Amino acid sequence: MILSMDVEQMKMGLKTTSMTGKARFPRPLVAAVIAICAAPLFLNLLGVDFGSLSKPLDVTQIARMEDHEIVEATFQSLGGAFHHTILEWSALRSSPTSCHSSVWLWIILSPTGKNTVLWCKS
Repeated sequence: MILSMDVEQMKMGLKTTSMTGKARFPRPLVAAVIAICAAPLFLNLLGVDFGSLSKPLDVTQIARMEDHEIVEATFQSLGGAFHHTILEWSALRSSPTSCHSSVWLWIILSPTGKNTVLWCKS
């Protein structure tokens, strides 16, 4: 059983320690994930702004604007709200897919081969 699990782990690119037999991720992969996660924090501390630029709508100028200029000014003032909405809905729509994929990956790669997540029988 241990030999077959080692072969499966080697297929997935995981390494095992000789003492415990537990799977470990490769160090370069762990370092890359930590660097990618820490980069926005350090860039923000260095002054990089990740916000979206939006021009405030000047209501005193609306009376002198033409229709297409009013529409353009409105879109420019709502730019941050549009970005936020697109990112929020993208995350909302991708989360069920991620959850579904992780559950099926757990079922496929479970060592017992049983559906331990969906059918918890004692």
